[in-house]
Amino acid sequence: MEKEFAQFFMDKVKMTFEMNRLHSFEYKLETETVKGILQNGPGGIQWFEARMFPLQFMYEGQKAVVTLLINITERKKLQQKLKEFII
Repeated sequence: MEKEFAQFFMDKVKMTFEMNRLHSFEYKLETETVKGILQNGPGGIQWFEARMFPLQFMYEGQKAVVTLLINITERKKLQQKLKEFII
């Protein structure tokens, strides 16, 4: 991942530890900037919802979070269409 995005995500991990509860947020990602994975999914800019929760126990001696990532690109497209329809 690009350095800026990695820092953004690590800041969210730190925030989750500070909150000590479920932390949900949305972000967009240019999929071609992610290195080391198969490029067999949808390409281009994709939107994701992250649901991050701090583990209540140490994992291999470290604090950790568990994260669920959901591709919400279609939801974002529909939201934009609704905004255009209302305006």
